[in-house]
Amino acid sequence: MLTDEQMFEKIFCGFNVQHFDIMLNEADETVALCISQDETEAPLTPDHPGYILVATFADNVGLPFFLVRYDDESRHVTPVNNNAYELLPETKSMNQDEWERFIENCTV
Repeated sequence: MLTDEQMFEKIFCGFNVQHFDIMLNEADETVALCISQDETEAPLTPDHPGYILVATFADNVGLPFFLVRYDDESRHVTPVNNNAYELLPETKSMNQDEWERFIENCTV
């Protein structure tokens, strides 16, 4: 029998479940879905089948979906679905404080 983590990875075409984040604001409301990983790892590509599946789900429930690559200094945030493009029309680099403010004010 598969564990929950193995099932999730199988459904989402193999991407690492440890990189999947559900972003909450201070009121504990879900405001975005993100795949986050260190800048030194393999590139994130929005056309990955698993990401397309998450993007479709996020569109259907009204949430933005972002790919986020990070290093010690910044977050490189790429919008993936329609809701994300409404908030962030193109990839943007942000420092940690900017990223936290962006997520706190993330509403579609």
